[in-house]
Amino acid sequence: MADEQVEALDERAVAEDLLTKAGEPNRSELLRIMIEYAKENMPDGWRPDGWAYIG
Repeated sequence: MADEQVEALDERAVAEDLLTKAGEPNRSELLRIMIEYAKENMPDGWRPDGWAYIG
């Protein structure tokens, strides 16, 4: 994950008041929530525009 992506997740975690006991952005909790939302709402096979598998 690029530094810019990590920073964006941290900013969103702070904006959504997802903080650790130490007051740090709780990125892992934000990702858990985002994955649960995606599992419930994304149709099978959906990919963002321009997405390509790099494996």
